[in-house]
Amino acid sequence: MASGDKFYLADKETLDEVKGKIGSTTDTGGSSTAGSVFGKINYLVSQVSSYLATIYSWVNTLVGKIGNTNDSEGTATTGTVMGKLNFLVTHGSNNLTDVYNYVLGIGNTNDKQGNATSGSVMGKLNYLISQVSTYLSSIYSSTNTANSKLNSLMNGIIIKSVQKGVSSSQNISIASINPSKCIVLLDGIYSRTTREVTSAGYHATFVDRVSAPYLNSITTTSINVISEGTFSWQVIEFY
Repeated sequence: MASGDKFYLADKETLDEVKGKIGSTTDTGGSSTAGSVFGKINYLVSQVSSYLATIYSWVNTLVGKIGNTNDSEGTATTGTVMGKLNFLVTHGSNNLTDVYNYVLGIGNTNDKQGNATSGSVMGKLNYLISQVSTYLSSIYSSTNTANSKLNSLMNGIIIKSVQKGVSSSQNISIASINPSKCIVLLDGIYSRTTREVTSAGYHATFVDRVSAPYLNSITTTSINVISEGTFSWQVIEFY
């Protein structure tokens, strides 16, 4: 080939066919099965632009819902995310401060005793424990005293033995007892008649003397009774 000769890659018919497939920048109607290269590209640009517009709209809506860091405090039903967070930060901080103060108010296990108007929770509990311990100690002491008195009383009123009989003798033998824990009951009246007077309509008896038996002495095994006649006797021994 001489210098200056033209070199053709394809004939005009072929080039026109290639140009038709590429198309022009204004081509439309491209799809996965039809349209020029520019038609397909323009379709893609249109679709991407639509998607980007939708995404931009969503982003703007989302940004609006998120809000700005200085948004006013929100509520459970109104306000941006930042506004709701600002509400939680403000009121949550106050509540945490209250909780912190409440925790501080509990105090330590060794706090000094409190009262009805002052002192930590631990201090008040320490006061109550001290008071309850004192009352329980007092109740325990009173209970012991009551039990002691009850035992003494029971020891004095429960009957251990009873011995009895009828006699006209002054000295009466009995089974062994503790005289300091016994009582002796005597029953009997003796009278001496000096004279009787009987007349129409009445009868009179004149008594010279009336006497009753009485205890003269008591030992572990006998009692001595002063009496002018027959009498009944009982020796009751207690625990």
